[in-house]
Amino acid sequence: MARSKSRRKKKKTPPVKHSVKNASKLKGERLKYLLKVIDCDIHKHLNKVDLIAAYFKCYGFNRIIDASEGRMRQALVGFFNKAINHVLHVKNIKLTPDNEERFSIEDILMVIGLVEYINYPSKLMSAEKNETLKRYLPQIEKYFKDLDWIVEYIVEKLNLVMMYVNVPTQNMYFFDLGICPTGSTSNKHKLAWDCSINTIKPQKIYVNIDQKSRPVYRLAWAQIGGNGAVDSVNVDVKQLGNLYTGKQKQLPVYIQSHAYCRLLERNKPAAVNWVNQDFYHSFLFNFEVSIYRGKVLFTFANGTTKVGYFVGDIIEDKVVIKTFLLMSHASVPEGCKFQELTGLSKYDVNYWNIDKLSTFVNNDMDEDNELYPHFEQSGLLTLFKLQREQYEANPYITVEDTHVNWEAVNAYINSIESEAHDSEEILEELELGMG
Repeated sequence: MARSKSRRKKKKTPPVKHSVKNASKLKGERLKYLLKVIDCDIHKHLNKVDLIAAYFKCYGFNRIIDASEGRMRQALVGFFNKAINHVLHVKNIKLTPDNEERFSIEDILMVIGLVEYINYPSKLMSAEKNETLKRYLPQIEKYFKDLDWIVEYIVEKLNLVMMYVNVPTQNMYFFDLGICPTGSTSNKHKLAWDCSINTIKPQKIYVNIDQKSRPVYRLAWAQIGGNGAVDSVNVDVKQLGNLYTGKQKQLPVYIQSHAYCRLLERNKPAAVNWVNQDFYHSFLFNFEVSIYRGKVLFTFANGTTKVGYFVGDIIEDKVVIKTFLLMSHASVPEGCKFQELTGLSKYDVNYWNIDKLSTFVNNDMDEDNELYPHFEQSGLLTLFKLQREQYEANPYITVEDTHVNWEAVNAYINSIESEAHDSEEILEELELGMG
């Protein structure tokens, strides 16, 4: 019996073999152009043999080594291999102020390969030619530093990518580079780096919350230097006002895993990696603390747009974050002010979806809208800066359709005011009658 189409064995696409000849030619041409940009005439003395030799002396990169004891998903390992490739090839390094041309790390590595080739020539290079090439080294080294800055640059860029993944309540990861003694297996470079992913376990302790022992996690992120150290978040007690009367000058910040879940849930439709990055930036770069109704509030922003607050209590000389609330929630300043201005209750806000971020993403608030002053005076107007197109650009995000009929909302608010006015008149009549 013949096999069905669905059962027929598919032909495997043979892997593309790496060609040293083609790679060295392409990179050689790029090298010559780069040397022209810095007005270095050494390129006039380089032949095909020199370019191939410089290619071999150039540092390569092997695929990622997962040193995290198998804790990282293979899909993430694949993602970070692509991240390395991007860091190596993106052109964002400017060499001279007069030339707007930008170059990649791959370009720079080829230059360093050439310098290595000149300093440690092969037997095929004559002493006379070697002396000729060496005369250009001071000019080259004026623009290109040693390998140390490249290693630091790559590690920093890769670990910044990790900020899309790392959160304090879970295992965190960091990149590290090490020299591979056997060179590059794929690109045939005699010198190569191994890039490894390593693990940092979350710092978990137990504290007494509501008369029960609960796990909390130290608010800390892996440093971008790739050394396994972390940057921990602390609060100066001066920022806590009368909430803290102890002897410590700073209090460490901890977070419940529940709070991180609420962060993701209440920031929909934002992608998880976006939220993770904003989480990191809100505490390590744009740190803002305030006190409201006996709670410690930490500002959370989507880029430059304030979105909500992490809400914490002081427990056992620690600030423990218990949840995350959007700005429109009644328990934070903006949401409370909005309800005071409109007369809406917590249940009304929920009914009209004003407690959802997608409402602000999907809807506009024009100045001629009768509700505009309420949003403006309460501080919620900035949430309308979040554009639907920004989220729909990500193919993995589904934006919930929460379109609001503002006329209906305004009519409802007017009915609340009318009922309140009628109630006041009835009370006045009753008081007069009783008098």
